[in-house]
Amino acid sequence: VTPQTNEALDPRTSQIMLEMMKGTVDGVYNRHKERATGTAMRLRMDLDSRKYDGIPKDIKIACKTGTTQNQSDGWFIGMTPDLSTGIWVGAEDRAVRFSSLQLGMGTNMALPIWGYFIKDAYKDESLKLKPRDFETPPGLSIEHELNCDAARETDPFLYDDEGEGLFD
Repeated sequence: VTPQTNEALDPRTSQIMLEMMKGTVDGVYNRHKERATGTAMRLRMDLDSRKYDGIPKDIKIACKTGTTQNQSDGWFIGMTPDLSTGIWVGAEDRAVRFSSLQLGMGTNMALPIWGYFIKDAYKDESLKLKPRDFETPPGLSIEHELNCDAARETDPFLYDDEGEGLFD
């Protein structure tokens, strides 16, 4: 039986989203901070104090972290070329909240659970998961040059009271 499919996004939009989600793990260079940044970069670090990290770069990962208002939920959605999984940490009672954003962020609660899960999944030989790249539609190019400095000059809504903009 052939499964019924429905294309939700065109291939170019899907590829752009995938590349952005890969950047949260592998980092994107931020010239203002003079370093790479990404909410899930610690999955690649290999620290003795954290057993969920140290995922090798040959295991391709794309993800999104999230935190609901008032720190009532934290979540992490992660995918590899073979698995898409989500972790939610919270309570059915919306009055239950974490006491601070630091404690309630998805990147601090749900990401470690996903890290343990994906490391175990790739170690489990019965699952036959092998590191490989995400597939890119043939002939698709998503390269585009952005001039953020020009955008800052032309759009005053990108600045706050201190002159620090959306791009910082």
